[in-house]
Amino acid sequence: MEWTFDRVGFKFVVKFVGQFVLFYFLTSFLSNFVFSNIYEDREYVSENVHENLAVVINQDILPDKKQQTVVLGFVGDIMLDRGVEDVVLSNGGGDFKFVFNRAEEELNNVDLLIGNLEGPISSRGKNVGSAYSFRMDTRVVGGLKFAGFDALSVANNHSGDWGKEAFSDTLSILREANIIPVGATTSP
Repeated sequence: MEWTFDRVGFKFVVKFVGQFVLFYFLTSFLSNFVFSNIYEDREYVSENVHENLAVVINQDILPDKKQQTVVLGFVGDIMLDRGVEDVVLSNGGGDFKFVFNRAEEELNNVDLLIGNLEGPISSRGKNVGSAYSFRMDTRVVGGLKFAGFDALSVANNHSGDWGKEAFSDTLSILREANIIPVGATTSP
């Protein structure tokens, strides 16, 4: 068997690898250049973290300080829109306590319950156009309170799905229900 060197194929491979490496480095450089100022002010981020922690610590939601142990409860994403809302409307009569009925005893068996609210609670705002935009009905707060949530993180990728107006409503609705929103600030 005779071996031959294919210059056309070799040139193609070299050219492709060169273009890929160039694309990779340009993309990396440009993304660092464009997004480097997002968290430029580390002091501002640090102040917000301390502000949010202070809000949680200063609330009267923790048990008696003489108590030896504090039981913390954490849950992941809470998303009560779309299919979940449909189930609540058809099987729970529109009462969002329905979602938490089976877990209510366990959730209320902790001293401090924290979760991640996966989207705004509001009837206002404008969909920003994401394929997965969530906005929960204002009635969900009754279910969240029933479940025993003391604090909810609003710092996630769906908080702005319906704009500033809906996000502002979320903070107000949670505060009115004595659920502490953490991970956000109303000042720039």
